[in-house]
Amino acid sequence: MIATLLAMAPAALAAKPEVETLDLKPFSNVAYIPAGANASSLKVQSLKAVQVPTKRIATTDNYYCEHTFREPAAATSCSSLKNAAPVPAYRITYSFQAPAMASDEYGATGFTFSVYFRPDDLDPQLREAIGKGRVKKLDLERYFAVSSERGSAPAVAIDQAHSIFCEGNYRDGDWTRTDPTCQDKVTLKTVTVPSDYIAVNVTPISRSQKQVAATTAVVR
Repeated sequence: MIATLLAMAPAALAAKPEVETLDLKPFSNVAYIPAGANASSLKVQSLKAVQVPTKRIATTDNYYCEHTFREPAAATSCSSLKNAAPVPAYRITYSFQAPAMASDEYGATGFTFSVYFRPDDLDPQLREAIGKGRVKKLDLERYFAVSSERGSAPAVAIDQAHSIFCEGNYRDGDWTRTDPTCQDKVTLKTVTVPSDYIAVNVTPISRSQKQVAATTAVVR
């Protein structure tokens, strides 16, 4: 292995790795949970100040990859991903209940998801409490509005009205058409079906919004 790397060193130095920078979009107030989840079980678990990357740098050394394909351990290091350009953010985590996944041998029914917000998105009073470590003493439900909706998605289905299925029966394990001249014709169409996911929208409520809501309630 060492001899191989030494032999390829001059050419490797001449070849520049390919670098691709991808823009990430960490700030989104929408999360998706399985359609079978109990949306009414959503509950705030934590709110923390964190750093989130806004870019991802993918580096690929094509020369190194091409000349180490016989060395699996070395081939895995010919490309890499690295998160970069971190910015301050707040991460709020919710828990919810849903049927256990078939792949989970323990049958866990508790799950979590997180969404990230820019500092300016949160109420100043809330940011101050987080900075002083007093966030556990606050009723976080008051600072966030949560809504959920199961949308729809396109799917492909058989168009029964424009399809032809020949009659027949099985003989000795083989399907035999009643009319030998009949030809099956299957026509497909796009239909709308319920989505496999529930979209959960988490929206921060600022102090000004709460004041407006309170004023509106008094006027009414």
